[in-house]
Amino acid sequence: MTDTQQKVAARKFAAYWKDKGYEKGQSQTFWLTLLSDVLGVEDVGSFITFEEQVKLDHTSFIDGIIPSTHVLIEQKSIDKNLKAAIKQSDGSLLSPFQQAKRYAAELPYSQRPRWIVICNFAEFHVYDMERPGGDPEVILLADLEKEYYRLQFLVDTGSEHIKKEMEISLQAGELVGVLYDALLKQYKDPSSQSTLQSLNKLCVRLVFCLYAEDAGIFGGKSMFHDYLRDVPVSGIRRALVELFKILDQKPESRDKYLADDNPALAVFPYVNGGLFSDEDIEIPPFTEELKTLLLENASEDFNWSDISPTIFGAVFESTLNPETRRSVNEILKYPEDSAGSIMTTEFVDLKRDMSVADALKRIRRTGIDKETINICYVTDPSRRLLGLVSIRTLLLADQEDIIEEIMETNVVSATTMDDKEDVAQDLSKYDFLAMPVVDKEHRLVGIVTIDDAIDVMEEEATEDFELMAAITPTDKPYLRAGVWETVKSRLPWLMLLMLSATFTGVVISSFEDSLAACSVLIGFIPMLMGTGGNCGNQSSVAVIRGLSLNEIGFGDLLSVVWKESRVALLCGVLLAAGNFAKLLLVDRLLLQNSEVTVLVALVICLTLVCTVFCAKVVGCLLPLLAEKIGLDPAVMAAPFISTIVDVLSLLIYFQFATHMLGL
Repeated sequence: MTDTQQKVAARKFAAYWKDKGYEKGQSQTFWLTLLSDVLGVEDVGSFITFEEQVKLDHTSFIDGIIPSTHVLIEQKSIDKNLKAAIKQSDGSLLSPFQQAKRYAAELPYSQRPRWIVICNFAEFHVYDMERPGGDPEVILLADLEKEYYRLQFLVDTGSEHIKKEMEISLQAGELVGVLYDALLKQYKDPSSQSTLQSLNKLCVRLVFCLYAEDAGIFGGKSMFHDYLRDVPVSGIRRALVELFKILDQKPESRDKYLADDNPALAVFPYVNGGLFSDEDIEIPPFTEELKTLLLENASEDFNWSDISPTIFGAVFESTLNPETRRSVNEILKYPEDSAGSIMTTEFVDLKRDMSVADALKRIRRTGIDKETINICYVTDPSRRLLGLVSIRTLLLADQEDIIEEIMETNVVSATTMDDKEDVAQDLSKYDFLAMPVVDKEHRLVGIVTIDDAIDVMEEEATEDFELMAAITPTDKPYLRAGVWETVKSRLPWLMLLMLSATFTGVVISSFEDSLAACSVLIGFIPMLMGTGGNCGNQSSVAVIRGLSLNEIGFGDLLSVVWKESRVALLCGVLLAAGNFAKLLLVDRLLLQNSEVTVLVALVICLTLVCTVFCAKVVGCLLPLLAEKIGLDPAVMAAPFISTIVDVLSLLIYFQFATHMLGL
């Protein structure tokens, strides 16, 4: 059918069914006519089935199922509120959507719906089960002439990619089910509520470990498999207990001898989100059958990274409760420092063939709960990002304009696994209010807004400031951090810096005789060390800022050193000139300090020039070298640079004094 033919058919269909609609007598005619006349289905009788039986605690019937497109239909009469709860035959109160979900949960995996459509003849509420917590798309019968294309999913059998995802989902679901049943048999009281709760959590943790080793979250392929491979069956339970405990511990909280005692366990990273925080979970003993099932069937023979994170809810639906499933969805998706961990899914998406008028209607209808409506994102039926359009563009365009004609197609986006700090910097770089986040298939899964970016930059800046001040970073507010906790965050650094200051003492001790021969030199040591430290800190802060903003990198090392060398030379000469005048006019003439001779002043000023030069070069080099070897450049800031420059300034000072003053 052509677009014109579909529009005419949709107008006729809407006019005929206006103010009509009795659930029991007219539902099938309504849907058969819609599919054949408006959407062009030829063999409509075999395309849709009605009154499919489903076993609950009694026999119920599903109003309609379209198997080829995975659509489940729950039909109500025209006078029914589709949001209101309706009393069921078992006495429970369920909304039509809740009723449909209960039916869907009892279907075999291969028949479970991707779409649930709730209809009362006047409205279609379309729920995408890839986003089970999202709001429905609402299509009004009165608008069908303009919005018929929004029902295209009813007849679109989908791409090969979606079919592949479904196939992988079925395999994963089967594995989880078999694993669940095998574990349940090992519990001493398999029917108790506490057992089932522990089993839920255990399944979630095991599947997370399987997913994490395949997706690279653990940092290496097959880490979970290799950790358990050589453990005897009798020791697997204890090995899992130890692993779960380690996954809930930050590296700094772990036993410092763990790598010596158990190197295979020590390599596992910390997993945020509380998935492994419950230590009271009951883990049953394993058998050879269970070990084979976990390590061969579920680990070696299946790649969990091929699963889209959005279908984990469906994979676990037969074994886990909704609260646990939501929790694991959040954790399985994205690492702590990734863009996916800070994005929101509350955005406005539009279709490219919508008119501006239709787009504005959609924004008014769904925008109230969205994070932002300033930018709307254009996607295809598979949710792939095609472009974006601003609310300003929509308001200034003609109502009949098509979104595809006015949208921007050159879209800057992030991926779910991008570093969140890089995304925050890109938002600042491009002056965006929000940035779309796509998965590896370029499907739009969320957005990062400017307020999220500000939080990230504040967090990173706080961490850098604390490191530059020699304080172990903490995420607690100042007044909420206890005294002892604050002491622990500062004491190790202070101890390290105190010990490093020993080198300064060693240098001074080595030149005690020279200092005794010309005691006036002692009074200028603090000035030289302080000036050197300040100069080094200036350079390091400038370089750290450049690294943080991606303005410079290790490849710019020579350019940075060349620039800082020239700056250092000019600063050193000017400071030395001012200091030379001060020494002769103030110290010698005004304060009558006869020991400050021209030669002594010359020693001090030459030392000052060399100290400033060395401090500037060291200050710019250390952060760049730290970045190159994978350390935080902020660690190389004030504390370490000051210590290094102090030693260098003293060595230079005493060398000039020894040779020029003949000490």
